[in-house]
Amino acid sequence: MHSGSRFVLRLGFLVLLVFIQHAVIILSQTYTWGLLLGNANTNIGNAVDTSSDSIYIVGQTTGGLDGQPGAASTDIALVKYFQNGTKQWTKVAGSSGADAGLAVAVGPDSNVYTAGYA
Repeated sequence: MHSGSRFVLRLGFLVLLVFIQHAVIILSQTYTWGLLLGNANTNIGNAVDTSSDSIYIVGQTTGGLDGQPGAASTDIALVKYFQNGTKQWTKVAGSSGADAGLAVAVGPDSNVYTAGYA
């Protein structure tokens, strides 16, 4: 049992090292820009992906977004920005129930794929 305890401690130390290395990498990045996206209701960003020239954010919104009305209580929101922070477009989609975008990925074909629930 003592040997098992040492293993757990070593594993915890390894996870801590990985976390610290990851945090150092994040802290060393240069802050380029920041924007506020949303409306007066609930807005949640769930995932981000990038391509060579764009940034995609997917999540959920209540009450529509950027002039696009929502279909129900919560809807999927997908927003595309250029790398310089300029918004290119916003898409809101949903069913008559609660919807959310949980993942986004840019494929090798440059198409944007999202996953979530409806």
